[in-house]
Amino acid sequence: MSAGMMSEFAMRFSEIRGNLKQHEDPGSRMVALQELSNLLLVSTEEMFTSSFSADQIVHELVDIMVHPIFGEDDPESMLVACRCLASLMDALPQSTRAVVYGGAVPVLCQKLLEIEYIDLAEQALSTLKRISADHPTVVVREGGLTACLTYLDFFATNVQRTAVIVAANCSRNIPSDCFPTVRDVMPVLLNVVMGTDQKVVEQGCLSVARIIESFRNHPDKLEQLVSEELLQKMLDLLIPGPTNVVGHHIHAHFLKALSYAAKVSPKLVATMFRMHIVDTLYQILTGVSPPTDAELEEQVNNSVMIMQTVIHSPKDQVLATLNVVSELLPGIQKEDLSQNSTFLDTMDNLNYSNPEVNEKKLAILVTCQPEVRHFVMVLLPVLLDVYSCTVDLGIRQKVVTAFLKMFLNIDVGILHDALKNVQFSSLLASILAQKDHLSIVVSGLQIADVLRRRLPEIYEYHFEREGVLAEIVKLAADKPGDAEKTNKKVAEDHDDVEEDGDRVEHMHDDAADDEEKSELSSLISDQRSQISSPDSSRANMSSLSHVLSTYQTSLDHWIANFAQEFLNKYVVSSQSNSKAASGLNELKRLADSLVVGPQLEARLTELASHFNSEALTSISSFELLNSGIMEATLQLLASGSDEEKLFSRRAFLCTFMDVHGMSNASSPFSVLIAKLHESLVRSEHFDVLTSPHSERENPTEVLSQQVRLKLVADDDAEVFKTYRVFAVSIPAVATFKSLDDYLRMRIGDKGSSTPSGSHRSASSGVLNNTFTSFASFAASAAASSSPSASSAAVRAFESAAEAGEGTSAGAHAEIPEASESKSKSSSDAHAECDNEKQEKDSDAASAMSSVNDDLLDGVDEYISSSQETEGRRVSVQVDGDNVTAQTPGGTSISTPIPIPSPAIKKDSGSADFMSRSAVSTSRQSYSSALQSTNQDWHIEFRINDKLVPNDMTVFGAIHKYGSDKSFAQSRHHWDVMTSVRFRKVPGPAPVQANEPLKYGEKFKEVPESLKDDNTSFMILQLLRILYALNANLGEIFSDEDVAVVSLPVNQFISSKLTSKLNRQLDEPLIVASACLPDWNSDLTRHYPFLFPFETRRLFLQSTSFGHFRSINRWKTHGSESNRRDSHSNRAFIFKTMRQKVRIARSQILQSAVKVMELYGSSPSILEVEYFDEVGTGLGPTLEFYATVSREFAKKKLRLWRENESDPEHEYVSGRYGLYPMPMSESKAKAESGRKILHLFKILGQFVARALLDSRLLDIKFNPMFFRAQQDSVAPSLASVKTVDAHLARSLKLLQKFSAAKNKLLADETLSDDEKNARVENIEVDGVRVDDLALDFTLPGQPDFELIEGSGNEPVTIHNIDLYVKRVIDATLGSGIEKQLNAFREGFSSVFSFAAMSAFTPEELVMLCGQIDEDWSLETLYDSVKADHGYTMSSKTVQNLLEVMTWYDVNQRRAFLQFITGSPNLPIGGFKSLTPTFTIVCKSSEPPYSPDDYLPSVMTCVNYLKIPDYSSKEVLRARVTKAIEEGSGAFLLS
Repeated sequence: MSAGMMSEFAMRFSEIRGNLKQHEDPGSRMVALQELSNLLLVSTEEMFTSSFSADQIVHELVDIMVHPIFGEDDPESMLVACRCLASLMDALPQSTRAVVYGGAVPVLCQKLLEIEYIDLAEQALSTLKRISADHPTVVVREGGLTACLTYLDFFATNVQRTAVIVAANCSRNIPSDCFPTVRDVMPVLLNVVMGTDQKVVEQGCLSVARIIESFRNHPDKLEQLVSEELLQKMLDLLIPGPTNVVGHHIHAHFLKALSYAAKVSPKLVATMFRMHIVDTLYQILTGVSPPTDAELEEQVNNSVMIMQTVIHSPKDQVLATLNVVSELLPGIQKEDLSQNSTFLDTMDNLNYSNPEVNEKKLAILVTCQPEVRHFVMVLLPVLLDVYSCTVDLGIRQKVVTAFLKMFLNIDVGILHDALKNVQFSSLLASILAQKDHLSIVVSGLQIADVLRRRLPEIYEYHFEREGVLAEIVKLAADKPGDAEKTNKKVAEDHDDVEEDGDRVEHMHDDAADDEEKSELSSLISDQRSQISSPDSSRANMSSLSHVLSTYQTSLDHWIANFAQEFLNKYVVSSQSNSKAASGLNELKRLADSLVVGPQLEARLTELASHFNSEALTSISSFELLNSGIMEATLQLLASGSDEEKLFSRRAFLCTFMDVHGMSNASSPFSVLIAKLHESLVRSEHFDVLTSPHSERENPTEVLSQQVRLKLVADDDAEVFKTYRVFAVSIPAVATFKSLDDYLRMRIGDKGSSTPSGSHRSASSGVLNNTFTSFASFAASAAASSSPSASSAAVRAFESAAEAGEGTSAGAHAEIPEASESKSKSSSDAHAECDNEKQEKDSDAASAMSSVNDDLLDGVDEYISSSQETEGRRVSVQVDGDNVTAQTPGGTSISTPIPIPSPAIKKDSGSADFMSRSAVSTSRQSYSSALQSTNQDWHIEFRINDKLVPNDMTVFGAIHKYGSDKSFAQSRHHWDVMTSVRFRKVPGPAPVQANEPLKYGEKFKEVPESLKDDNTSFMILQLLRILYALNANLGEIFSDEDVAVVSLPVNQFISSKLTSKLNRQLDEPLIVASACLPDWNSDLTRHYPFLFPFETRRLFLQSTSFGHFRSINRWKTHGSESNRRDSHSNRAFIFKTMRQKVRIARSQILQSAVKVMELYGSSPSILEVEYFDEVGTGLGPTLEFYATVSREFAKKKLRLWRENESDPEHEYVSGRYGLYPMPMSESKAKAESGRKILHLFKILGQFVARALLDSRLLDIKFNPMFFRAQQDSVAPSLASVKTVDAHLARSLKLLQKFSAAKNKLLADETLSDDEKNARVENIEVDGVRVDDLALDFTLPGQPDFELIEGSGNEPVTIHNIDLYVKRVIDATLGSGIEKQLNAFREGFSSVFSFAAMSAFTPEELVMLCGQIDEDWSLETLYDSVKADHGYTMSSKTVQNLLEVMTWYDVNQRRAFLQFITGSPNLPIGGFKSLTPTFTIVCKSSEPPYSPDDYLPSVMTCVNYLKIPDYSSKEVLRARVTKAIEEGSGAFLLS
């Protein structure tokens, strides 16, 4: 704003202030007041000069509210004055202080209490809302808390929301002298939290939680404030479910409040126990109802549900829940611990409690013994699972603290009953063996000491059997005397300890946050603050490293001494040792006897007896690892001939799994799997790589981090002097290809010309060592092959720097980033949904200030041409068999001709979609121009003399090739400049040949991540075999009529590895830079059963969908945080690329084929529109995928088997899904066969495209479609049954002929002539083979010869075996191989089909749109949102949801098609719909009533606009009519 405008503004304010003081002229005062109100409404903070004083204005406004201008009956002037106060604080936030000290608060409270004028009261609330945000205590002391709640029921709902927001603001840090006021409003707050409006209830809950927090140090007052009724309501609101009206953030506040109350008030602890708080805590941690006493005895396993809950719940909520569990129990006293606790005082997980409170809590354990027993019996197994399914240090510390408190204070009898069915010794052994963090090891030793002291009759023996003693012996022998070893350990754990420092500084989850920090914690905090300063460097960290080294050594000494003392105290008797040793020797003897032979079944039966469900008598994981049982079992099941393996596997399953009845979780097979997982937890050492960022930094901020590079040309490189040494700042997730593009136009052929900017260095005014900023170029990093991305990168690179040779990289001046100048493209006439969040077309960013602007003059034409294609609508038109694609200007777009890549073989099933060109146009993009004109040389980058591939990200290269790996993971990494050498190398850039494993292919060697861990490899191999046996029981027992029931697949899931993989995928920089450790891909590909489907799907999306989508996934996740962190100084610069096409609905399949040929491999998100329709965005696109899915199932295409289809129906259908029709070699060479193979290729591309863009399909594949051609599954008759049941029955009959023949030929009592005679006369069911009149053609396809040239050869008793084998092969193998290869080739043109080997065939079918959908009323209530005129309690909403539950399958599909554009729900059902399915009110206009209107939808945002119908019947009829009339087009509603 100009100075003149500011001066005029100040004069107006001065004039108004003068008029307000004219008390003798009420009219002038009123006019001035109105003018002030209007002026403040349009004012901003910049309009107020530094000389402006709000005090005088506030004084006059308050005076008007006390003494109205026209007397007591003048509410108008008071209302306007009150509005002026609110507007003043909005326009000038610092004026709030003047309003407070100007006496406005008591006046506003008085107007609220008088409530004489409702409008004035509402405005007073709005004004108090603004004041209470900054000055809550003043409002409380002046009676504001009471005033805003006294007449709450008199206000409308929106005003009630404002009132409770004021109350919530006022409840922060309430001083203790305000206790009487707070006590009086607690009954009102209780009524508020029992309300129905979500926003009102949430703010009321927040107020209650803050009040409890304010009085957490006053237990007597707290007990008066928290009544039993309020406590019960708090517990009710914490129960997850569809009836809960508060969000997760309120749960965290309530849990924190409960922990405060439990910590200081034994009386409230007793009340919580009597209210069965354990049931609430159990539901929070598991997501299911608490178990009954009978279910506790049955040992119901909820580990998978607990794992899912812990993974998907907010971390602060899990920590708060565990903190409540811990605070309900008596605390830890120093005298309870066996050793000096000096070092334990520094650990966050041990906080010694008040002795007086502790005594009272111990007494409660006696008086409430039944409730305490239920508490321990329910939560102990849950805490065990919580520890196992997370790698978060804070959560694990809370769990071990709860364990320690339980074992120290709970009655021994209760502990005995709770631990008898829990594998706690195994967990303890893994804690001591893994040594994940020293604090956990310390707690583990303390727990071992307490258990050995209090339950010697159990753990004297089981500590030996489970290997706890063996681990303690190792700890005692591990004396920390090696300084080099200690320093190495400190370096490795440096980042973890830094996080500990953060936790000490910032962690408020613990109820003891008001206690003083320990001396060590303070020291760490002080050192951290120094290192975080702007002047920090690597040298600044030496003092912190010394502190950490001392701290590490001290704890190492403590652990070793404690372990030795434990051994001296308890290992004095050899009786238990001899008993455990004899049991181990017996298992070794049994392992040696596990060989194929007549005694095998007896030995397996004996072995199975050791795998029982009793935790204290079953084989331990330590014994399994050290007895040879695991190696012997693996050898038995994996070695020998096919006949021997089949025999041994059948014998194993018959003894370990009850194949003749129902298997259950207590079977030996199930116990063996559990023991193998326990052993894996102890043996594996898969590390999680972390990136240098704080946990509080959102992904958007992390991915926007800049890295400093010092680019140095090699001494012999022919590079202009200007560019021999210079510095750049580049996004960490940018690729070196972007850096290559930047340098190409600057270090071109030196002899050809001189860069126009080189002769201007003296007069340009730019300092040497200029620091070049890359802040606006990151779109090229997202997709280097994108034309518009490359052009944006070039324009952003215009801030080149000049630097002389030998200049120091340490001294540089950064050129400020210029703001981008964006211009929207011409708007289209089509309707656009507001919430679709589509990225509009824009020109490239304007050039930044640079001395080298003219370096880009020669490539302007490439920049402009590259911008013309990306993001425009392309029209696809069909004229007979001719399909053409045109731009809006009428330019035809030719179909790109695929060029085979030397890195991708025809059958490899892999491709890098980021490296393929989307469209072949007459005008090249900038990046294409570079590649086409400069293939005679390329740029080679090196870090520490290691060659860096061009497709590697900057952070990935530093992470992999940097000299200091431990420092590369430090958050101070951003302050260090990395040196990168570059040079021009003759010839084109080398192609990165990386042929991944084929889908379903077995690996022939040990995976790289397991080569040094033979124990883990053997465990995983045995689990792999057991999983395959469990999944293929039908194949193994195919010739026996037995009821085979396999175990649930979730029993093979590893909670710990799942937690580690999820934690790894939560690292934005590691994922986006493709720096994931090898074990991630090794385990997901070779052992996918270890992880739940959701985790494997997340891994696929994070690693196989390309750089662009990986970054944008984090952008989406961080969008909410970005809105909160508006102060961020680094904007997120990655843009979403979209390609829009317009097609004809009447020729949709032909159009789809053309679209896939043009854009199937494009990195842009594909969006579809229809000619003559106004719909655009998500809805039409989803309908495109659903409609084309059905088009591929048409019979006329001759793609699928039709044995189960309705002859009158247009589409192929079958109970098991679509399966390819076998194709002979001759047909494959014909024109019709080539068309079919091309359609399968397009189908593969279409499916991959849908997965890539997260679009829903409507294709029901047969699982055998994905299982066929897998090396792990041999074609069999059982598999044929899932494809063609009639054919399978016929082949089974023929197998009877074969079996009868083989039986006769094996009869040694018959002569050869007798055998031949009897074989010729074999009959089955009164029929001979010759009577069947079969020949060597495929049944149903007489033109398909099973043996080339032998189509007319008859099937006889002598060649019947060959016939059956050939039919099975043609059905499941060679007959569909070409179609499958075509499908995979098309799929891999989008992204690698090998990545899909992480999923089972059934899961792949589910990914293609076939899922079990839950339409229950409970699910709908929990997943649907009501807004804009409706609430979830509205009659119309309830009627609609009830009507939805009545729908059959076809009605459900039609309803979903109407609402979303797709007939199917995404994986996860209604809860996974994005955006959320929202029901809003559609208004009616007289003379029409709501019943006269049809509902309408906005498919792009899943909005259903429905009138308030008079009855349920009318609603159902009108919705049905709308579905019928609205199908087939997207029109305006």
